[in-house]
Amino acid sequence: MPIPMTTRTVRIDKPVSVDDDPVDTVDVWETLADGVGAHLSGPSGSDAGAGREQVDAVLYLGDETYIDRFCRVVDHGNSDEVFAVTYVERVIGFGLDHWKCGLRRVKGEAGA
Repeated sequence: MPIPMTTRTVRIDKPVSVDDDPVDTVDVWETLADGVGAHLSGPSGSDAGAGREQVDAVLYLGDETYIDRFCRVVDHGNSDEVFAVTYVERVIGFGLDHWKCGLRRVKGEAGA
């Protein structure tokens, strides 16, 4: 069921191959769903070091959309910014089944 209030649309991508190694980088992504209605909480920012910015947010998606912790989310409502999924929690009850997903975006390089 879609969530009752959406504030933007997103695209959900998954890597073509994943092996649980956090050091591996993924260059090829496959789109699972695009134009999905979602709600993105007000992102919280933090200065993660000189020249580097980290933003954390929570995304709420209807339960008809597949997502897992290996996916990435492209936020169409904010200049197509790309977020990594940090956790996925299934919320069930009262006819409002949905996904609650932690997101993280990091820009820039770590300072020396």
